[in-house]
Amino acid sequence: MECLCGIFFPLEMVGNVMAFFIENMFLIGNVCLFAFCFVINLDRVFFPSEYLESPVVRLQSVPEATYHECVKYKVTIDKLSPNSKIVWWKGSTIINLNNPKYKASTCDGDNAVLQIDKVTKTDEDIYTVKVYNSVGKEESCSSKKLKVVGDPPNVCLGVSYESQPLTCGYTIILEANINSRPSPLRIQWEKNDKELPKDENKFLIDNVNILKATLTIFNANIGDKGEYSISVTNALGTKKKKIKIEIKENRFICISGPVIVGQSGEIKFQTIYPTHVKISQGKWTRKTKSTCTDLASLKEVSIDNSPDKPMVQNVTITNVQEKGEYQLCLGDMESNKINVFIDGSKNISLEKQGNCLRFYELQTVSAKALRKKLDMAPESFQVIWKKFKKCCKGNAKEFLFPKKPKSPNDLDVSRLYAIFRNVIDLKEPKNGWGRKPSKINTNTADDIERIRIHRNELCHNSSFEMTTDDFNTAVLDLTGAIRRLSMDSPKLTHEISKVLNKVFVDGCEINKMMDEIKQFQKEAEKSEYNLDKLEAEIKASKIEIKENTLDTTKSHDEKKNTNDKSKETPLQSKQTNEIKNGPERAAEKQDVMKFLDVYDNSVNMLRSCTLAFRTGLLDQGSGICFLRRPLNIEEPVFICKHLSLKIGLTHMDVEKINNTLDIGSQLKSIEFCEHGNYTKARISVSSNASLLVLFDDSDTPHVHNFEELSTDKPLWLVFDLCEPGTYVELSNVTF
Repeated sequence: MECLCGIFFPLEMVGNVMAFFIENMFLIGNVCLFAFCFVINLDRVFFPSEYLESPVVRLQSVPEATYHECVKYKVTIDKLSPNSKIVWWKGSTIINLNNPKYKASTCDGDNAVLQIDKVTKTDEDIYTVKVYNSVGKEESCSSKKLKVVGDPPNVCLGVSYESQPLTCGYTIILEANINSRPSPLRIQWEKNDKELPKDENKFLIDNVNILKATLTIFNANIGDKGEYSISVTNALGTKKKKIKIEIKENRFICISGPVIVGQSGEIKFQTIYPTHVKISQGKWTRKTKSTCTDLASLKEVSIDNSPDKPMVQNVTITNVQEKGEYQLCLGDMESNKINVFIDGSKNISLEKQGNCLRFYELQTVSAKALRKKLDMAPESFQVIWKKFKKCCKGNAKEFLFPKKPKSPNDLDVSRLYAIFRNVIDLKEPKNGWGRKPSKINTNTADDIERIRIHRNELCHNSSFEMTTDDFNTAVLDLTGAIRRLSMDSPKLTHEISKVLNKVFVDGCEINKMMDEIKQFQKEAEKSEYNLDKLEAEIKASKIEIKENTLDTTKSHDEKKNTNDKSKETPLQSKQTNEIKNGPERAAEKQDVMKFLDVYDNSVNMLRSCTLAFRTGLLDQGSGICFLRRPLNIEEPVFICKHLSLKIGLTHMDVEKINNTLDIGSQLKSIEFCEHGNYTKARISVSSNASLLVLFDDSDTPHVHNFEELSTDKPLWLVFDLCEPGTYVELSNVTF
């Protein structure tokens, strides 16, 4: 097809090849106008570079690269012509892209990349990207300098903050802080310059975290002393660090028992044998004014040993006629001494009352152990306190002292517990924070939780009495925590012995002690209440931060996909929504799931009544709360819970309930305990009033029938937050 074109050329561009058009040309200044009919391929038309705009090249800098890392130089080029060529230079030399060390991407739009594998010091130079036109003339360039950094590893080896005393029977943790650029290629632990024996019951090596490697020595004994070392190797060299470990023999063992029994009474002692000591070494003795008797030789003495580890030994003595001093010897080890009086007069406290008073006095010793452990922290107390203050916001302001504390001595157990839990870097208790640890769990966090729980149990004691069996078990559990946290402090060990051998005289001393316990209980309950509020706010804050992060990511993704979504038809949009979010989100309603404003006084409502948190002590309140409105048939409710929770259904008009304990006693509930501390689930009601619960780790819903209920009447969803620290969050959509 022919076309008529009118083209203006500068006179300098008219070549001899166009001479045959001269006769049809009209001169206008230095521009010629000619008319002709032709078919032209613009791709083959040559335009000299001086008449084209030069491309703009921007090369992203690499501040510094670590030895043996992969480095990428990214370049953005604006106004790049199709026939241009990109060439990479190192210094004054063109980079050979056939060399496997280098990889360069072809120009993709306005971007190009140069990748340098496993950089070393020899790769340091100025890197340049140049753009050439089709005739090989340089049009534009950009340069950046590459600096490669790296050194042999630097290692700091020491005993971990969470380690127990370096004595027989305890657990020792060696901790190596590693600074290595490039990353370590090999980490090796040794003892006395020899590889550690492969014994999982003795040694546990954890090198997963290349910045902090640990060696745990279980049940330490004299044979474990020696020089331990760690060798760390990277591409630039090896660093070896050593530490000498001295294991001391444990010279003390704790026994617990009564200090007074009635005439012809029964004495019960209890102790826990160290794991490194043989039971055959044990010898119980009783000293009187004239004799020293081996209890094993007496018919009225029975000794029972538990099969568990650590082994618990119970000694029972019947028909006791005279007072005496009792002690256990295990080879070179000696226990505390307990003087037992045989007296039924009213001048001395009764056995159960005396047990309670002694256990109360042990609380002072356990608080000292917590303070001593905090003093051992790597950071100063003032730095730790500033971090702790940041946790105390909103309703938790009452948790702070009116005056700034100067040292751990100004803090009670609840505040010390909160600092350890939220500020100090500790491994979480085996059973989780807020739960009683088992006797075999003896890490630092387990012992901190152990002290708090024993303190709370004493607060619940309204009779001010303890049986000797309960006393012995609690004392050995608590004193073990005190000794581990204080690193077997001789001072605190002496205080333990003194308390366990103390007798309280009836009268003014007993009355004074009872008043002290009552005041202690009030202050402890108040501190515990404030602690619950603090933990509730911290949890809510963490959830909010997590949601904000998810919302930010979601907003970014939505913005990124706006153009694609705008092109979808209504049907495509609906299908995409259901595929990505499921039918629940596609059919999401405006009615946000919330809790009703009728709930037990031990429950705190947070985040606009979408999160319920149980505070207070276990015997205070019922932990009952309700959904804001009756649940519709097959309407999904998504929950996220922590710790122990029960759910159920009721026909009662919950908006008119005066006492939530009535609901709790009648509630047919479903326990969530077996699904772990942290659980997500989808809850709905079927047409026959059954409760369907689908856990996030299951594909099949659990069906729970409520035969006495029907869908003819409103069905209210009931939540029972079973213990302090439990929380549950509601949502219309899956978490």
